[in-house]
Amino acid sequence: MGYTFYEYLILIAPDSDATLEKLKIKLEDFYKNDERKVQITLSDRTITLNIDGYNLYVGYSDAEHVQAESQEIAESSAEGKPQQSVIASCKARFEMHGDDDEDMDYFNDSLYVQEEIETFKGVFVFDSFNGEFMNV
Repeated sequence: MGYTFYEYLILIAPDSDATLEKLKIKLEDFYKNDERKVQITLSDRTITLNIDGYNLYVGYSDAEHVQAESQEIAESSAEGKPQQSVIASCKARFEMHGDDDEDMDYFNDSLYVQEEIETFKGVFVFDSFNGEFMNV
């Protein structure tokens, strides 16, 4: 099984204010004075953050399987937490991942994106690799 860099599922509660359009604006504001070559595009339900040729992706999914997976994740990784029932009810999510980054040159950027996502209400950042929530 291969490793995908900076892979997170960000479960979006039904009452959340999170959208890709709003996230793009937040990222543009965050990176506006960055000295690197940064391009942020939104196309086909995916934000691509290109930094000097490196890409981080944040996609949006509300496919039928999302709620079933949210329920499974809530049972396995949020059991006993106050947010468990809200997590189980999530019908949409952001799916974040990046290009290979063996030297972790863009690790901080993945954290910046995650922090911007966490400014929305009703989002739950799940680290798929470790099987645990980052903000619960």
